Amino acid sequence: MPGVDEIDKSVKDVIDKIAEQATNDTINPPEPKGKEALFDPNKLGILNDVTITLTIEIGRAQIKIRDLLNLTKDSIIDLNKLAGEPVDIYANGKLIAKGNIITANGKYCVRLTSIPEKS
Repeated sequence: MPGVDEIDKSVKDVIDKIAEQATNDTINPPEPKGKEALFDPNKLGILNDVTITLTIEIGRAQIKIRDLLNLTKDSIIDLNKLAGEPVDIYANGKLIAKGNIITANGKYCVRLTSIPEKS
């Protein structure tokens, strides 16, 4: 069974290694590679194959139930955003970016324009 002095030395060695790594990371931060990615795919490992739901929200509206029941074909619902305003992009309900709606190859697409700071 190790003595107190041996345990103290082991703990000190671990603390020294952590401090050295923290110093190296601060002095030599990793170089950014090209465009800033939303996530570092090299650090996600097994999560790379997990499917998530992306939701592109162009706007919201609140209406009374009587108005909902009166909706018919060709009814128009006013949304809270103006045309051309950035849309919100959610991953499983969490806001991850904002973007502009575009078309490409006959399909609607979204071009990311900003990624909110991490909270």
